[in-house]
Amino acid sequence: MTGISGFSLSAQPFVDLLHFRNNFYANAPYRDDPNASVTQRESYYSLFLPLKQKNGDVFFMGLDCIEQELRYEGDTTYSKYINAETLPLGWIHAWKNTKWKTSFILLPRLGRNTASIQKSDCQLGGVVLMTYQKSKQLKYKFGVYYNREFYGNSFLPLLGIDWKLDDHTYIYGVLPGSLNLEYRLAKRVYTGLAYKNVTATFRLNHGPEEYYVREGHTFLGDNHLSLFLQVYPLKNLMIYGAAGMTVFRRFQLYDGDHNKLIYSQEAQRAFNYSADKSFFQLGAAFRIRMDKDYID
Repeated sequence: MTGISGFSLSAQPFVDLLHFRNNFYANAPYRDDPNASVTQRESYYSLFLPLKQKNGDVFFMGLDCIEQELRYEGDTTYSKYINAETLPLGWIHAWKNTKWKTSFILLPRLGRNTASIQKSDCQLGGVVLMTYQKSKQLKYKFGVYYNREFYGNSFLPLLGIDWKLDDHTYIYGVLPGSLNLEYRLAKRVYTGLAYKNVTATFRLNHGPEEYYVREGHTFLGDNHLSLFLQVYPLKNLMIYGAAGMTVFRRFQLYDGDHNKLIYSQEAQRAFNYSADKSFFQLGAAFRIRMDKDYID
């Protein structure tokens, strides 16, 4: 389950029209190659364009881009890159005279490790998410996520919450994708705890066409736990930093029969099971807050 701009519109007290971040991961040894290690960097960019209708519905489109660099250091040193681009297309429908909304999101995606694009890089997924507004301070969410991964069909049940505990504290997110505790320290300063889970696959085009790289644990995904600080130097400009740890973060290479390929079997040794590691994050966003207690 990758980051989705349109999905975020239904799952947090703000909307990011533009977003940029860089993650930097500490050097970590490989489990199956103790004499080698990997250092990683991840860059993320997103664009989100919503169009609200008079009846309360919202149509939107966006673009999410991720580039990850894995730098292998052992008997030789080299970098491998994997990229993903997702084009969320969605509709949020407000049901008349009810407390329900439904989000329908289509997720065409490219996942690959080269600059060129091939037909085999394409994936297609989607989200259906129901939102029930119990009160002005509390919303419940549930639904299903689907993506045609390179290992086969992937379905995930979704369960979320958007809860304003008081004028300073929010809990929001949709599991298994993310969950956040946000606390407003001052007029334009926020802090909190963030959890993110990612599952994704990338086609390996330098080799047999059916080879692919899987990010995250087979069942538990790639998990990030972090503490963040967000500052608004301008009303809609947010800059932030975060630091945390990964849990089950790995990039594992598979062949067309879905067998793991360890470093001794395949030259692409950067794509193998490594230890978890610390990371820090820097980013910025053009953000519109939707919580009424936000102070200009």
